Amino acid sequence: MPAPIPLALAETSPGLYEIRWTVPADVDPGTYELTGTLMVGSTTLASAPPAPLTLQPAPLPALEVPGAPAVPAAPPGLPPPPVIEAPAPSLFGAPSDFRFQGIRPDIPFWVDADDLIVMGVRNSLVGLQLALNIKMWSPQGDFIGTQLTVVPPSTRALTFFSVPLGPGYLVDVTVNAAAGSPKRGQCLVSILLARHNPTAFQTYALLGKDYVTPHQGPSWPPGRIVAGAEGTGAVLLIIGTSPPAGSDFTFSVPTGARWRIRNVAANLTTSLVVANRLPDLQVTFTGGGPMRIAGTQATAAGLSQFYYWIPGLPAAGVVDANQTNQWMPPDLVLPGGSTIGPATANLQGGDSWGTPILEVEEVIDE
Repeated sequence: MPAPIPLALAETSPGLYEIRWTVPADVDPGTYELTGTLMVGSTTLASAPPAPLTLQPAPLPALEVPGAPAVPAAPPGLPPPPVIEAPAPSLFGAPSDFRFQGIRPDIPFWVDADDLIVMGVRNSLVGLQLALNIKMWSPQGDFIGTQLTVVPPSTRALTFFSVPLGPGYLVDVTVNAAAGSPKRGQCLVSILLARHNPTAFQTYALLGKDYVTPHQGPSWPPGRIVAGAEGTGAVLLIIGTSPPAGSDFTFSVPTGARWRIRNVAANLTTSLVVANRLPDLQVTFTGGGPMRIAGTQATAAGLSQFYYWIPGLPAAGVVDANQTNQWMPPDLVLPGGSTIGPATANLQGGDSWGTPILEVEEVIDE
């Protein structure tokens, strides 16, 4: 077996290497087996299986016949194929060609410098930090990642953040919680594809909308769109403040929130003035009239009784030692600005409510 012939790799273009070998003139025609081995120093990195190589004998020279007409010249060869260069970035539309001809990506959005990714946020969690992540495919065929981190206000008001885009294809957009642990129902985020105009921005695609939690958030693709009131919300326990003696307490739904009431509770201590105190539950809706849910269990003078309003309880209510359970609608939903609390018949000046407790399921009210 002949000794191996060492050959060197030559870089013909960035990232592309070739090996060129000229068959010596003294090699006889025939079929040979070629085996290639890639080595660095004395270390073998790869080895190719044997491949056949057939050498044909050189053609005989053409015979010249005296008096014969001259052989016409061979037709001119075809021109070489044009070299496809990467197009220069375009600010006004998709390029006429992409870096790899015939492999235009199956991506619906070509964007330019007039386009924006806009993130709309409604948030109720103090100190939450969001990360907006964008991946682009440039005309030169490079993937370019961009990240914007923001701390949205906790007022539930709609706030917009934007990132300008460059020429290329929009590959994906995601939003995640960079700091904080929001519950479902606390931070609703939408992803918009928009375009500049002289006063604001013009939206031409809603790419996704969902709540952000520690393990998920809106993303495109696939572009799931979820309304703020859809699904479950954040279960919150709200501790109120004891009202002055002779007064009832009230809870108010914050603007931009929607509450599903799960439980209302507080302790009523009555003075020695003889009267039966009967706490009803009064709800006032934003833009509408009040709804008063009649109580069924009264408390006499000189007692301390803990009242619970429980969804779906039998209307007659239940009385236990120092505890009274009263009925409330099983699916009572209050929009922002509404109020809820007792309206006690025969409440005396010396009567007092203890610290009230409210359990709700909260979502963003759009």
